[in-house]
Amino acid sequence: MSIQLSSAPNILEEVAEKTKIVIATTGSIPGGMKKYSAVVLLEGQRFLAASSSRFEELVYESFFEAAAHVNEKGSVFIVLDTFHPLVAAITRWNPGLLVKKILRENEEAFLPPFSSVAVLTVQKQESVILKNGLAKSINDGRLPTSSQLFLSQDADLDDARILVSVPAENRDILSAFLLELSRKRAISKKSFVSIALDPFTLLR
Repeated sequence: MSIQLSSAPNILEEVAEKTKIVIATTGSIPGGMKKYSAVVLLEGQRFLAASSSRFEELVYESFFEAAAHVNEKGSVFIVLDTFHPLVAAITRWNPGLLVKKILRENEEAFLPPFSSVAVLTVQKQESVILKNGLAKSINDGRLPTSSQLFLSQDADLDDARILVSVPAENRDILSAFLLELSRKRAISKKSFVSIALDPFTLLR
């Protein structure tokens, strides 16, 4: 039985005529091949175990992209719990089910697109003081009263992270506030604070 491998940086452009099985990593499925009689999606549980919602979206996208390579009478096999919504979405070929799931979860967690999030990275010994200052800014009305604050500290790291979430429509207010905060800290020669507004991921 002839088997070919396709993965970056050696992505196959075409599949040999006698090849029966193609093993490909995400995004490396040969495009020149006519539709496959079967597509097997492996390690779904491991990929979806990541805590990043953005990574979860990328997994959904890659699974749909891979499943699209099966021919009209072919089969798609997914190594994943049958009750996972991804299974139903691919079975019905309806990614809208997953979009609704992601939006519902993000709304409940006050995450984008329902909020705008800033991540402030600061020296650990100053993190509590800065967080308290941000809380006071919320109480004083300089930030929306619906803002949320989270302090994340890792015992193995010298810095800490503060997450500030505001409603999406208040992004400009948050942006202006952070710009002023950075300016005032620079004038008073306080320690540097790294600020990321709406970063690609909230994970380190």
